Amino acid sequence: MKLIRTAKANVSYTAIMSPESIANGKVTPWSELVNNMNIPDGWKIHAHHLTMFMGDGNGKAKSILGNTVQLQIVGIGKDENVMALLVNTPVPTTNQKPHITIATAPGIKPYQSNQLKTWNPLQEDSRIPKTIAGIIAEVDNQGNIINEEVEEEFGLEEPQELCNKDLPK
Repeated sequence: MKLIRTAKANVSYTAIMSPESIANGKVTPWSELVNNMNIPDGWKIHAHHLTMFMGDGNGKAKSILGNTVQLQIVGIGKDENVMALLVNTPVPTTNQKPHITIATAPGIKPYQSNQLKTWNPLQEDSRIPKTIAGIIAEVDNQGNIINEEVEEEFGLEEPQELCNKDLPK
């Protein structure tokens, strides 16, 4: 696993990451999402995190880094440029609509999912999972996971579940 922790490591964003990202030490999509979605040919797949905030959030997540959280997938949004899943999360986020960007059309940046206007409820018969687990981590500009806390937490046989009561104020 490629982990970086130095005074020079710049945090690009703090997020709930796919377990695959933590295992690889590099941003990697949730396979259960990508494998169960109809992504248009030629689109770039993202599907590796839910952004809590850009940078380190002034240390807001320091005490919860490495914790596992359950995300409830409640809707899907798609236009000609981007596809994303609307998510309920037990942790704070600066996004008005917490979501996971699944894929983007050629030349489109993932942040465009913040501009989606229409979100449809997830259908009961959808193959998309209703809940997924993710791990809170910080990521640098090259997509490397940069917290030792993540490596330590991920190595536990039964990761701690994060509840709303555990969140810093």
